[in-house]
Amino acid sequence: MPREEPTPFDDIALMLDADLGHLPVIRALAADLGRHVGFGAEDVADFRVAVDEACSFLIVHAQAGAMLSCLFRVLDAEVRVTAEAGSDDAPEADTGSQLLRLLADCAMTTSATEPDGRSRLIIDLIKGKAD
Repeated sequence: MPREEPTPFDDIALMLDADLGHLPVIRALAADLGRHVGFGAEDVADFRVAVDEACSFLIVHAQAGAMLSCLFRVLDAEVRVTAEAGSDDAPEADTGSQLLRLLADCAMTTSATEPDGRSRLIIDLIKGKAD
């Protein structure tokens, strides 16, 4: 897919407590953004489930009291999501990403160590409009 630069106001950032109770809000936003860029019904559902799975994974592995950060970037024909949370038990980087790769066009799970030694789990997803 050709890379398109976002225009101002195309980014939507959510910062929520890492709590499974917040998943309906995240799912609703993912579905709405998918419809906004013109995804068909099946792609909207796939994207909603991919974002749900990614955020669920991060929440389950989050430190007590951690925040879940989700950045949605809307381009002309795709939505990119970067979700992350602090974690005490950073699993293998590839854990859980097989399903995500089936539902999104691109999915990558990584971990990073903060300067203070704490770990962060990061999941990046890209879903584009079908041709």
